[in-house]
Amino acid sequence: MTQKNYKYFAISESDKTWGIYLLNIGSQMFAPNQEYPAKDHPAHHYFQWNNGRVLQEYQLFYLLEGDGEFESEKSGKQNISAGQVVFLFPGVWHRYRPKKNSPWRTYWIGFDGQFARHVMDTGFVVPVRPVIDMGYHERIVRLFQEIEHIGNEEWAGYQQIMAGLLIQLLGEIHARQRRQPFQHSGHEDMIRHAKILFLQTLDQSIQMDHIAGQLGMSYTLFRRLFKQYTGMSPRQYVIQLRIEKAKDLLLDRRNNVKEVAYLVGFESNHYFTRLFKEKTGLTPTQFINQSLKKID
Repeated sequence: MTQKNYKYFAISESDKTWGIYLLNIGSQMFAPNQEYPAKDHPAHHYFQWNNGRVLQEYQLFYLLEGDGEFESEKSGKQNISAGQVVFLFPGVWHRYRPKKNSPWRTYWIGFDGQFARHVMDTGFVVPVRPVIDMGYHERIVRLFQEIEHIGNEEWAGYQQIMAGLLIQLLGEIHARQRRQPFQHSGHEDMIRHAKILFLQTLDQSIQMDHIAGQLGMSYTLFRRLFKQYTGMSPRQYVIQLRIEKAKDLLLDRRNNVKEVAYLVGFESNHYFTRLFKEKTGLTPTQFINQSLKKID
């Protein structure tokens, strides 16, 4: 038996100014060997396997049950299975369907907007690799369900609420994708341990090779894993921590700039000032003066 719920939205100009808006949402469940897609699906999004389709928006769907096949002009053919998220890109021909004798249960969202395109252009998912292995996550399912509930109600401001939940959903997918290579390897715990060691020794000269040695690995491996996990090298991560701590210390009028530089592990006041301006756009003195003006 087929079960489906879908909705298409009228988008106002004020919705577009938000930068991200949802064009459609839905969920569907097909029993094995049922005709797919259903013929009563709206014509502007309906497609047949032989022809496929091209959308002018982004879509993502989360396959909760079943096995299928997916093909796009960018990624080629591939099998898909329950626990995977598939992204569809504007202007990219694609098609997908359940395999014979397989059930099919999905949630999907169609979206667009200037901010949406900015997020998608970051490269966390790309047309040549549109399928992400997620596994089963209750939190992600709940986000789909909450978006679906709000979209069905359509109360005032519903688009902005759904947009916020969609950003959260994309963040969850991105975060889980980033963590996957580290799960079951022990490396995630090592990186967390390194972060604690950094916090405990911010006021000291940190020798990265010594930190790596404490974790039982070479610095080359440690640096590669740390950057893959956090998006920055260990040295850049420590600099950021020191700059953030320095901001708090600078606002304490009992500390001068030279003392703050020493308290966050910089032996050279000149080097501290140069890095602080590089990271914040202001010298430490300018930061103090600007912050005090805001307080006054």
